[in-house]
Amino acid sequence: MTLLSRLVPWGVVLVGALVLFVKMSPPDDDPNRMNLYEFSKIPVMDQGRVKPIDTMARTTMLTISNRQTFKDGEQSGQPAVKWLLDVMSSRLSEKSVALKHEVFRIDNDQLVHALGLKDKPEFWRYSINELSGKFETIQDLARQADKIPEKQRDAFNGKAMKLYHDLVTYVQLSTLEDATVIPPAEAGKPWQDFRDAAGAMQHGGAESATPEKFFAMLVAYAKNSPTDFNKAVASYRQYANEVLPEQSQKAGFEVFFNHFEPFYDATLLYIFAALLAAASWVAYTDPLRRSAFWLMVLALAVHTWALFGRMYLLNRYGVFVTNLYSSAVFIGWGCVIIGILLEVVFRIGVGAMVGSVLGALTVFVAHSLLDTGDTLANLEAVLDTNFWLATHVTVVNLGYVATFVAGFLGIAYVVLGVATPLLNRKTGEIFGDGSNVNAGLMPRAFQNMELGRVLTAMIYGILCFATLFSFTGTVLGGIWADQSWGRFWGWDPKENGALIIVLWNALILHARWGGLVKQRGVAVLAIVGNIVTAWSYFGTNQLGVGLHAYGFDDRLAVALDCFWGAQLLLIAVGSLPTRFWWSMRAPAPVRPAARARAQPA
Repeated sequence: MTLLSRLVPWGVVLVGALVLFVKMSPPDDDPNRMNLYEFSKIPVMDQGRVKPIDTMARTTMLTISNRQTFKDGEQSGQPAVKWLLDVMSSRLSEKSVALKHEVFRIDNDQLVHALGLKDKPEFWRYSINELSGKFETIQDLARQADKIPEKQRDAFNGKAMKLYHDLVTYVQLSTLEDATVIPPAEAGKPWQDFRDAAGAMQHGGAESATPEKFFAMLVAYAKNSPTDFNKAVASYRQYANEVLPEQSQKAGFEVFFNHFEPFYDATLLYIFAALLAAASWVAYTDPLRRSAFWLMVLALAVHTWALFGRMYLLNRYGVFVTNLYSSAVFIGWGCVIIGILLEVVFRIGVGAMVGSVLGALTVFVAHSLLDTGDTLANLEAVLDTNFWLATHVTVVNLGYVATFVAGFLGIAYVVLGVATPLLNRKTGEIFGDGSNVNAGLMPRAFQNMELGRVLTAMIYGILCFATLFSFTGTVLGGIWADQSWGRFWGWDPKENGALIIVLWNALILHARWGGLVKQRGVAVLAIVGNIVTAWSYFGTNQLGVGLHAYGFDDRLAVALDCFWGAQLLLIAVGSLPTRFWWSMRAPAPVRPAARARAQPA
């Protein structure tokens, strides 16, 4: 192995680490500019939990606009907390800039035309000024839609109701109505709405001067005075730190977490790792494969830190999953770990490819769920138990993890079999690069095995774990149900979905043991497992019935249809006669270098 081959992986990881370091660095503290980053750390009470005002701004804008930034005049990418400040201070300025911000997303042509708005097919976002004079119409449309049963509402009715609620949220923020931003004078006492606290202060009944301190920040911001604003923020932050030290510390960490965006950064690293793993199959095999592996390890470290960071913020140690968003990032985390373990054992790039792709896809799914609200929100009462969240929910999701990994390995088998001549070739021949470096690093037992057999061994081993985890998780869920609802099993859709996963994984194993299917059959059945798992994971929630329907989101229906359609297409391709499989038509020629090595000296 040359020195360059040894240095390439470390160079790739170093570049990735430098990018992460730059990304996590806080904004410059310029005294001549308003310090929005420090303002973002101010703790508020929103949706039942203490959080930084930055998170409140982000979740509100995500709900309204489906993004966390906005365009302020010619400057794009402005933070959500700036929009929130513009809205909260809008009544303190004669010319409110908040009225011009195009943040209200209306992506329904019928609703746009009903309101007489200008078409914006690229952005679908409108300002308060553009909606001016149409509020009564929006209210009437929302009232009409509210009279229609939920399951009978079409997209137009749903968008009309959402727009109305978004406008109500805007009005409440602009008037500071129901804005629970005033902390208690001492720990243990309730938080106060700004208007109530301000009214009490005017009548001499306020517990502290906190409303005045908060108002001072808004006044300084409305006057565009960075010096006064920064002083007011520092004063308010000092008071919050004294009264609520633990909440203020967590608020500061959460702002750093939001700024760093660890799951998003890990996704980018996973994508590059997958590209490097794919490239390693074409040329420069071992250096690129090792680069993909170590970049994947770096991304996993970021991913792991983010998961434990969420535990700290929730004060739920050992609990990985609390809602659909957290389940998606946890499943991606588990898939990456399995991919790394596969790569440690087999060292052929498949583990890096599958793990990285699943890590990126699942975090992308989680990102699409952000606009449903605060991902760290308090749980429903029936779910508020750390023990069962740490046991049943974690184990069931590990069953999802293993089944998805097996399914995507099945996809790799089908794609490589149909589109390449590699399945029937020995791994030692495929991944040798002239000097046979990578083959020398592979366990000797795998060097003389065909790639198809190696992939089948991966699928089989992972399916064994998938069956174990899904079965154990289902039993634990029954025990939890017995404690919560007084019955172990009730044929609830979610319970049925979990049982189907157990039965399907067991079916594949028994079919293999009984000789009913061979390599290709195992791969195709594993792809069917993707459909089964997606149904149990998301599909059952879309029914909107049953005691387990916590994660209902009708937007997922289209995404599920697309995913299932893609899996059915892959199943159809995998079921084609072998004469259509490149790997099955004829044995591929041996590389000259490999042939030369095979000849006796």
